[in-house]
Amino acid sequence: MTDTGIRKLVKDDLGELNDDKDALIDQMISEAKEYIETEGVTLNMESNGDVGLVRMYAAWLFRKRASDKGDGLGNIGKMPRMLRWNLNNRVMKEHAQAEG
Repeated sequence: MTDTGIRKLVKDDLGELNDDKDALIDQMISEAKEYIETEGVTLNMESNGDVGLVRMYAAWLFRKRASDKGDGLGNIGKMPRMLRWNLNNRVMKEHAQAEG
């Protein structure tokens, strides 16, 4: 799926129907992909699971930025359990595929 398609999913998740936040949402999608890859995941944007993971991560980044609950040092608070669980499962899948 393209970033434009992911942006639509993120906007639906966030309830952002107007286009004035598109650039910011695109930035959150890019950051989400980077952060996920830092965990050791090779994203496949044809996989519904990977698209969903990027969507969840980008939406979380957007919400945390909007709520401004960071500590001023770029730390945006604790990751939601659902997102951490999905990310951990994806990392484990990556390792299992590498070993198998």
